Amino acid sequence: MVEFHKTVIEFLEPTLGKLTARKAVELVAKRQGKKPEQLRRTDIEKVCAGLRPMLRTLLGAATTQQILGDLRKRAAGVEVKPTARSLHDI
Repeated sequence: MVEFHKTVIEFLEPTLGKLTARKAVELVAKRQGKKPEQLRRTDIEKVCAGLRPMLRTLLGAATTQQILGDLRKRAAGVEVKPTARSLHDI
């Protein structure tokens, strides 16, 4: 099973790029007093709450809602593939 923080990075990467996605997850984990590797599926609401402000600023509310919704489904065990969303399309 893939570690949860890697799943989050996988969902963010197509839109934000590898480095920004990884840094976003590191920041969210740090704010929770954890290392990214310590994040678990049960932390999904805290992860989404931590990502929401930065994603909303970069991507807008609708795209943020879609990404976080897909991420919640994946955390619940539903097979959802990350979708590339161009910043130019927003």
